[in-house]
Amino acid sequence: MRALSVIITPPSYRASGGVSAGLTLAEHIAKLIDMEAAIMSDHAGTSLRGELTIRHFLCTNRLGVLERFAPRQLAATLWKSGIPKHIESVRPDIVHFHNPFPPLALLEATRMCRRLGIPFVISSHGFVEMSRYGAAYNLRQPASTLAKFIVEAPFMRAVRNADRVFILSPLERETVSGLGIPPERQNVVTNGVNAEFATPVATDLRDALAQRLGWRADVMNLLFVGNLTFNKGIDLLLGAMKRTNASVRLIVAGALRSPDQANILLRKAGLTRDDQRIIFTDHLRDDELRALYQMADVFVFPSRADTLPLVILEAMISGLPVIASDVGGIPFQVTLDTGIIFPSEDASALAAAIGALADDPSRRRRMSATARARAISHFSWDQAATEAVRVYTEILNVR
Repeated sequence: MRALSVIITPPSYRASGGVSAGLTLAEHIAKLIDMEAAIMSDHAGTSLRGELTIRHFLCTNRLGVLERFAPRQLAATLWKSGIPKHIESVRPDIVHFHNPFPPLALLEATRMCRRLGIPFVISSHGFVEMSRYGAAYNLRQPASTLAKFIVEAPFMRAVRNADRVFILSPLERETVSGLGIPPERQNVVTNGVNAEFATPVATDLRDALAQRLGWRADVMNLLFVGNLTFNKGIDLLLGAMKRTNASVRLIVAGALRSPDQANILLRKAGLTRDDQRIIFTDHLRDDELRALYQMADVFVFPSRADTLPLVILEAMISGLPVIASDVGGIPFQVTLDTGIIFPSEDASALAAAIGALADDPSRRRRMSATARARAISHFSWDQAATEAVRVYTEILNVR
């Protein structure tokens, strides 16, 4: 069996959970069968990741030279690459798609599969966002209407033609069925977690970060990791910080898109830049992020639209209790003994959850142990790879 893993992504998006998950799963599948990966990229070339060969395809934008002048959200939807031609050239037995954005690029590649009679599957990374893109990213008119044509419609057409959809948790069945995919074409192939996050980082790195961030051991240190965008709920989190009187400090770990972004976010939440309870880290190296997971007391993720966030699994295996919204598969990740789930959009409920854990260190310690155990027992890349190959074989045997 020759399989091809295709990673759809705008070339400048380097911190996507769907991209990371797709490459990691492909790396583990490559230990079991003949698999290569093809990824949309900002350069052409080939790289290796374990036993996986990754072919990078230079992207071009449909707007041409106008791309630099267009709104970022519009331009990001219009990237394309030579991956459809690559599928035509190599003609694998089966293709596995990851990350459905930009949807037009996904649709072109899936159409090539259909034309050649090559079966394809798609993992459900980003399905929540893509199926209601305007709402997930708080787009106003006319951008919201435009998104229906260049994001939501092509996404739906691509997904409905898939031989199977690999949902990341059982909680997605109803949502994916609503997209027109019957239960018999759905298989649970969940994300795994990188055990490296459980490996202790060097003391000198922790000490350097603590000094840089003005770390305090006398308060509950709350950690957020993600893009500082509307869909990730950063405004809800800052709103909850304004509401809470708990002894807590928030570390916001995410790259700033502009020098003034932190000020703008704080101002919108009615907070000020000199609020010592809130620290923005800006960009972090991988080892610094691992250190923060291990230094923090609680992880918080108030996302409005997510499927099965890798950052939650990274936090859990690092031993962090989790406070997170009830969207997508998050309630499958975070159980009552590993954290607190609150209703999406409810900043008051989020503030109450923060206060509850701040006031109960013994509860945090119990949740820490069960969070790590659940991450290890339920989220394995090797198990996901084995299930993916089983379904590939099932699809090919039916044809």
